[in-house]
Amino acid sequence: MQKGAIGIIGGSGLYRMFTNRELVNINTSYGEPSSPIQVGTVADKKVYFIPRHGINHEIPPHKVNYRANIQAMYDLGVRQIFATHALGSLNPSMKPGDFVISDQFVNKTWGREDTYFNGPDTVHISTSDPFCNCLRNNISKVFDRFGFKYHKKATMLVIQGPRFSTRAENLIFSQERNDVISMTGYPEAVLARERGICYVSVGIVTDIACVLGSKVHPQHPSSHAEVVNTFEVSVENILSVLDYAVTNIDKQKIHCECIQSLKGAKC
Repeated sequence: MQKGAIGIIGGSGLYRMFTNRELVNINTSYGEPSSPIQVGTVADKKVYFIPRHGINHEIPPHKVNYRANIQAMYDLGVRQIFATHALGSLNPSMKPGDFVISDQFVNKTWGREDTYFNGPDTVHISTSDPFCNCLRNNISKVFDRFGFKYHKKATMLVIQGPRFSTRAENLIFSQERNDVISMTGYPEAVLARERGICYVSVGIVTDIACVLGSKVHPQHPSSHAEVVNTFEVSVENILSVLDYAVTNIDKQKIHCECIQSLKGAKC
């Protein structure tokens, strides 16, 4: 185990950034992660990767064992996680192909195991700023370097899935000033915070959400094929961004407040 290692959670195609890739089978006290964990090197740095939905995308978003995934990363010494997400847009300025670095989330999921502290320990961590600001600033500089269009702030609404939202739901969501929709952004960020892991969401807008009566949003509903195709087109750009970010990050010097998340949080 190498404390301070880097983790990536996302689609299965991201393993292409590795050299000398191997598989690590690991079990946790919260069950098994989504798949054997892939470990490789990027610029001589050890990086662990979990395909969130399994190797063959067999796990729907509401069935992902988020606790096991984060715990496995923690047990392997990961202290910084780059997570990729496919996003639907509720904001006309955020278009398919754009990258989004969310700074807030709104949780609309239910029934997901979203804490490591179910008693007897009672812990109340702060999630005022749920995504790591240090990693957000780091990844922003990478986007600037490559010249990719991105949005440095956004409110990510996380829905239960696996279905897409109705037009009426999207109307309400947009009126509530949410910018993008995800099915997987929660509870990953919260669980990472409970383990003192820096976590950043690197999202890609894959489609525009239909909004009832809107003249801005399209009237044709989003399809899964459309989402997958748009995401796949952007995979190479995501790989370039992650490769540069991992190569230039100093994993040995973590000065972020995320690692102090439990300080003063226990009752």
